[in-house]
Amino acid sequence: MKTLRFKSLLIACLLLIIADSSAQMIKTPSPEREKGQTDVLRLAVAPIPVVRVAFIGLGMRGPGHVESLVNIPGVEIVALCDMLEKNTKSANEMLVKAGFPKAKEFFGDENAWRKVTALPNVDLVYVSNRLETPRSDWSSGDEGRKTCCN
Repeated sequence: MKTLRFKSLLIACLLLIIADSSAQMIKTPSPEREKGQTDVLRLAVAPIPVVRVAFIGLGMRGPGHVESLVNIPGVEIVALCDMLEKNTKSANEMLVKAGFPKAKEFFGDENAWRKVTALPNVDLVYVSNRLETPRSDWSSGDEGRKTCCN
């Protein structure tokens, strides 16, 4: 029995040595940074007391994201957008049941999301749409807000 354990341990060690010796770091080309640019690994910014969030896409995954964010202190849902009115109304009902005020509703038009991204009182636009939709289509402009696509 001890011999079997010893042989198993020896084989495992040999496999680890072989795997380690054959592993190589993947090298990818990256452009040179402009003078003064640094990475953001240790980036820290002052916290915002309230983060105002707008949601685009309330079909399959969107309502779950709304429900998750209402459980985070300091989050305020200010706008809800979907092609279907029922999805927008349902998400707003969820907000009210959770004790939050109703959010502005946008629906019925495939370009309604543009109205949401133009709102001045939004810090974060949370997009939860079909996975095949190009993410570059959901730009929130240069108003200083961030876009999160899921």
